[in-house]
Amino acid sequence: DKFNDVHVFFVDINGVGKKMHLKDEGMGLALLLKDKFVDKKVILYSSDTNRDMAHPVFKKIDGILPADAQIYQFTNILEQFAKEIKI
Repeated sequence: DKFNDVHVFFVDINGVGKKMHLKDEGMGLALLLKDKFVDKKVILYSSDTNRDMAHPVFKKIDGILPADAQIYQFTNILEQFAKEIKI
């Protein structure tokens, strides 16, 4: 499986998943990834501030990172998950 070495998926909300005809684009992809790879971390990454927080994806994903996040925010989330998954 080509995803064996992947521990954290960063998924943009807009524009991804279209070719797969996924409902809700990146949010649909994030749900698919979380359902298929339960032990892997899924982070939504987007500049979209008008999210539907009632969407089911927000109950399954492991975090949200704004597109304009500072490098320390990105590294903090990776360090946190590295400890949890024992990389």
